[in-house]
Amino acid sequence: MVLEPANNSTLTQSNQLNIDWTLLSEWEAEQLQLALSYCERHSWHVLAVSDEQTRTLEPALSVWQFTVNQHSTTKRIWLISGDLPTLSLPFKAAATAREALLAFSRQYLFLARQLKQAAQAENKQPSDEVKLRMQENVKAAADLLVLYHENELWLEE
Repeated sequence: MVLEPANNSTLTQSNQLNIDWTLLSEWEAEQLQLALSYCERHSWHVLAVSDEQTRTLEPALSVWQFTVNQHSTTKRIWLISGDLPTLSLPFKAAATAREALLAFSRQYLFLARQLKQAAQAENKQPSDEVKLRMQENVKAAADLLVLYHENELWLEE
């Protein structure tokens, strides 16, 4: 089954990228669709997807390297999606997809700390929702560290 992007602007963007959706598994197509939607929400127009640096570990995660344009400024970014919160980082945070996992791990820990500090600043216990988000971020950080250290996953780098 081939999944097409959910909305017209993402569809137009993916067609401009010349993405052959038939070459992607259903899961990869879902993840790419999610990543393109994330970029759209951040007002980033995706110009290119790096085949060399994009990595998928189905069904856990995908690490994408995109070239995007925002307000006439072109930049490269890393984006991660899958069974963890979707997140992006500037390209300068990592030179390879493997290093990007380490950078994302640090970012997830940073986000968990921010949530905890925000609750402490208000002198109250975090709500159940905030606790769940903190746990998701800490779990994502730990899982990415494990994958970063799995040398078998990175033999081609």
